[in-house]
Amino acid sequence: MRDAVVVIGLAQLRSWIVLLALPGPGGDASALTGALVRARTCEGVAAGGTTCSPDAAFVVGLLDGLAEVLEITGEEVAGMLPALAPELAAALRGERTGLGDVLRAVRRYEQDGPSAGGASPHDAAVARAHLAALAWTGSAASLVAQTAQR
Repeated sequence: MRDAVVVIGLAQLRSWIVLLALPGPGGDASALTGALVRARTCEGVAAGGTTCSPDAAFVVGLLDGLAEVLEITGEEVAGMLPALAPELAAALRGERTGLGDVLRAVRRYEQDGPSAGGASPHDAAVARAHLAALAWTGSAASLVAQTAQR
């Protein structure tokens, strides 16, 4: 993966991964849509004021979401991709890093929803990023479906 990132760049690789993750005509999008929503939410949270790269946050969210689809752990994914950047691997292993904190916040939001009482500004940022991710994923899926019909 690192070689691909060096040759084409993280943003371009991310775009290709998104296209590969979306189903073809008549395919079931539900499992992979969740991975894309998680990825885009991580990206939005990172862009909203963390020191993390939004592109790296997208990739770690996508890999974590795909691990969930495949019913394996993030640690197993990190082990399967030895060329994975250390900060991505650390986040997938659940280590306390900037990317790991973003991933944990997004997963907590997906699992528990908005905090009940005493929501922090960080919770609000995750909620905004999640709503934007849902809209983006729906738009991407519609665009792919329209293109496939032509």
